[in-house]
Amino acid sequence: MEDIYQIFDNGFQKLARLEVIGFENCFHIASDLTKIAAYGDFRQGVFVMENLEGVFSQIGTLFENYEIPQDEGSIMKRTINQYISSLASIYRTDNIATYKILMDMRFDTTKFQIKCYNTWARSPRSRLS
Repeated sequence: MEDIYQIFDNGFQKLARLEVIGFENCFHIASDLTKIAAYGDFRQGVFVMENLEGVFSQIGTLFENYEIPQDEGSIMKRTINQYISSLASIYRTDNIATYKILMDMRFDTTKFQIKCYNTWARSPRSRLS
């Protein structure tokens, strides 16, 4: 049986495939890991995954609803992947660095969200009214 750290390490490996599996699937993986962490009383895991759930749902909605240029979208996906890789390597050992990475990631994704609202047109397939 895997311990909670092995489960999270495997989860981070899956999340690092963001560009292949997409934001919605990453959201579901993070959501599942949040539940596992909560059931296992793993506070750090709940904190990290709740933040990642927020990022994946926030950014995924933007990609669904705005005509984001491919180069801009690729940069954002690579940036998030870098954050995920960084989190995977330190979430067990360094709470301060983990918090800083999560704060920086939320800042960057919020700036991207504002850029979407102010720069790019809504997609014709947008679910936004």
